[in-house]
Amino acid sequence: MKNFELVFESENIQYIKLSKDLIDEYLKMVNDPEVANKISHKKRTFTYKEEEEWVKTKLEEEAMC
Repeated sequence: MKNFELVFESENIQYIKLSKDLIDEYLKMVNDPEVANKISHKKRTFTYKEEEEWVKTKLEEEAMC
């Protein structure tokens, strides 16, 4: 994995800081039917543009804190 800022790590999980560089990986996860079934009752597919906007918004919110 690239050098991303590690936020939390356990035996099974590495939680890294949100990054625009990971949008493709985020899309694979949220659009995976098994994952989507666990995080929402509404089935939908997220687009790259939607995910990009979500990441941008979250990064802006984080910068304001």
